Amino acid sequence: MSIQDIPVVNTLISASQNLTNAFANLGSTINVGDAKECVLWAKVDIGTSTNVQFKIWGKIEEDSTDLYEFPIKTITASLIKIEDEVVELNVNVDQNIMISFTTNYTVPYIQIQVKDSASGTGAITEAYLTKM
Repeated sequence: MSIQDIPVVNTLISASQNLTNAFANLGSTINVGDAKECVLWAKVDIGTSTNVQFKIWGKIEEDSTDLYEFPIKTITASLIKIEDEVVELNVNVDQNIMISFTTNYTVPYIQIQVKDSASGTGAITEAYLTKM
């Protein structure tokens, strides 16, 4: 393994983010123009939240409000894909999840969003993005 093979770790949030019933940004816009593959790592404290969903948007410019739907490729036992660009937790329990997606050096920026179905008491307590 060379130094180029070690993924870059980006911290997305510095404090817990409460879940609401509308998609909200999980951290700020992330530069992924130098990445082929990315993985979102998130710790979910479910509280009374249900149906926690993650969505990833592509962006052409960092400060742009224009968002482009972005497909997510990884589906695991704890995640279900409800749309190409939205995954939902399959089980309403505290859990650590990984969601991977390919940018293939073609997407300059992304914005990750999260929500639950009923504004419960859940939160994302930690979130990171690795990119290679």
